[in-house]
Amino acid sequence: MEKSRKKCFLAEAQLKDKIARMSLKEKLLDLTQYNSFLLVKEGEEITVTGTSILHGLDTEELWGMGSTLNTRDAEEINALRKERKKRGIEEPIAVMHDVVHGYRTIYPVPLALSCSFDLPLIEDCAQMAATEARYDGIDVTFSPMVDLVRDARWGRVMESAGEDGYYAGEVGKAFIRGYHKGGIAACVKHFAGYGAVEAGREYNTTDISEHSLREYYMRAYRACLDEAPELVMSSFNVLNGVSILGNKQLMVDTLRNEWGFEGVLISDYAIVYDMITQGYCADEDECAQIALDAMLDIEMCSPTYLQSLPKLLETGKVTMGQVDAAVLRVLRLKNKLGLYENPNRYTDTKKRDEVQLSPAYRALSLRAAEESCVLLKNNGVLPLKNGSVALIGPFACEKEVFGNWGCRGRAEETVSLQEGVEQLLGNKVIVAQGCSGDLLATDASSIPAAVEAAKGAETIIACVGESMKNSGEGHSRTRIELPPVQKE
Repeated sequence: MEKSRKKCFLAEAQLKDKIARMSLKEKLLDLTQYNSFLLVKEGEEITVTGTSILHGLDTEELWGMGSTLNTRDAEEINALRKERKKRGIEEPIAVMHDVVHGYRTIYPVPLALSCSFDLPLIEDCAQMAATEARYDGIDVTFSPMVDLVRDARWGRVMESAGEDGYYAGEVGKAFIRGYHKGGIAACVKHFAGYGAVEAGREYNTTDISEHSLREYYMRAYRACLDEAPELVMSSFNVLNGVSILGNKQLMVDTLRNEWGFEGVLISDYAIVYDMITQGYCADEDECAQIALDAMLDIEMCSPTYLQSLPKLLETGKVTMGQVDAAVLRVLRLKNKLGLYENPNRYTDTKKRDEVQLSPAYRALSLRAAEESCVLLKNNGVLPLKNGSVALIGPFACEKEVFGNWGCRGRAEETVSLQEGVEQLLGNKVIVAQGCSGDLLATDASSIPAAVEAAKGAETIIACVGESMKNSGEGHSRTRIELPPVQKE
């Protein structure tokens, strides 16, 4: 992306001329984003990050949308572009994805990586992920997430840099620098205050004083703008009784006017329509009007712009100037990405297969994992010495250890704790699970056998914790301690 960040391929006047020649439907499709699988449905490997709201929308219309998300690979993206061209759609499509902690080569989740306190390392990891992603057709990542988090029950803690606003901003800036070096655009999320959800419950309301909001919760978002991210994503939450997209003081006065953000503001998944669920809007028309008034440019996975803005334009509740301004910001993004010069951009399956999971990238991922470890106490036990070792617990042989939001990572390619320790020591280790790793497991019948197995070892490693699927979006917890059977 170095070239495309330095050069805009079309002049501003050319972009405005394109808008002048677009129909209203074409403009609104440029402001609409849905999952690619609604168009390309073959195959089984699909990533779904939420429920798309269609409400009678003809999916055939969506071939003309300006951007898409959750594509599977370059082959699918190439097929999508080819079909669009066949249908006479000349406007390029931008492809976006959640590249959170690696693309094909996975490195530690952001919370762990942040524990390295090594910003150049974080930047290198982001560059690696971006390089892998760009050759697979990805233009934009929905990262970094810089929500300030102070309640460990919230499932999305693993995507954050923790509870310090200053450090979260520094980590976010390192991610953005890396993504840009690797050739993709960055989207800072989730603006604003999402990490303060009450009781750590996903999508819950937030109540933050003006002082805390400014001093702590918004600090990282503001810092990230210093690295010129191309997009900002709005959050899910109601903030101090107001839906985020209804908060013009925050979205327009602060983000646009005070902070000077001129890029694309994109909604999170179906949150425009969810303003009805939140009790803030009466219907889809009101959702669309409020979102456009908040200078929202791309509506993700709900159809209020497509279905309601034509009526709102007729009644004068919104203006064509507002619509055109939003479309211009979207076209500027595509221009910056270089999509008008080359709609296929960096998509290259040969280079993709060369870089993904390459020895150099695996070595970087290993170094990131080593630097991210936090050792609280040792007392001479580590490093492990040759001798009998017992791995006791439900995660001794677990392969799903690469973390939620693992993108294109595959469990079968990971190294389990058993495999790693045996490789390190050069001999077999004793393994006894003792119980299930399920959070609700209560069966303790295997514990006596595990105790017996442990008696024969000089060193015992307790392999306890939680499945990687128990963290992440939609996986908040009421209790964050070990399950009772694991404690036992």
